[in-house]
Amino acid sequence: MKIALSVFSLFFLFAALLAACAGTAAPTLEGTGWQLVEMDGAKLPLHILITLSFDKGQAGGSGPCNGYGADYVQKGTDLTLGQIASTLMYCDGVMEYETAYTETLGTVRSFQREGDSLRLLDDAGKVVLVFGKPQAASLEGSSWNATMVGETPVPEGVEVTMSFAGGEATGKAGCNTYFAGYTQEGAGLTFGAAGATKMYCGAEGLMQLESTFLSSLEKVRSFEIQRGGLALLDEAGAVLVYLAP
Repeated sequence: MKIALSVFSLFFLFAALLAACAGTAAPTLEGTGWQLVEMDGAKLPLHILITLSFDKGQAGGSGPCNGYGADYVQKGTDLTLGQIASTLMYCDGVMEYETAYTETLGTVRSFQREGDSLRLLDDAGKVVLVFGKPQAASLEGSSWNATMVGETPVPEGVEVTMSFAGGEATGKAGCNTYFAGYTQEGAGLTFGAAGATKMYCGAEGLMQLESTFLSSLEKVRSFEIQRGGLALLDEAGAVLVYLAP
């Protein structure tokens, strides 16, 4: 009887050890997607969107301007990335973030994953990149300057602006100031009827630009951070207004 108990005790001890080992196994990165929130200890500004996903031995995503990719190998919590390749577009005002990111990504040697957070570490064990799960940024408290209204560039010296505060979007529409309530749900964005002052400005094309901008607001259904700016989109995903920070 004692021998039988000893055998059962050893069996359960062995099973417990196996369970403990399984419980400490490193989580796999394969099939996961992430959004950068911090680089070298500094949080990313709202207008910079960088993503990273792991799929079939490839790590890649989008930077503020270009797409990129590299082979990757995971062994436990060790992570090795191959040479990083990317497209070769130039986007004004964001290239320093993109260059810093790809250079930093190249120093990664391991990772820590806890819940919805992924930390990438260099060979000294320093956390150099911190990712969270992809999510739309809150526009509340942000301010922007329009550079395109439809397919029309905003002329130099003309102010078409937008600030989000207290559930209201306000700014200059070219000639007049305006205001409109807004509602954001994730990447969904809608504006209420816009009100504006009633000045007339005689500069060629300015009043038409203002009219197009204000009428575009009622067509907005969502937004994206694109190339370091804010794109206001209609229900088909077409860009109605593009704004820079």
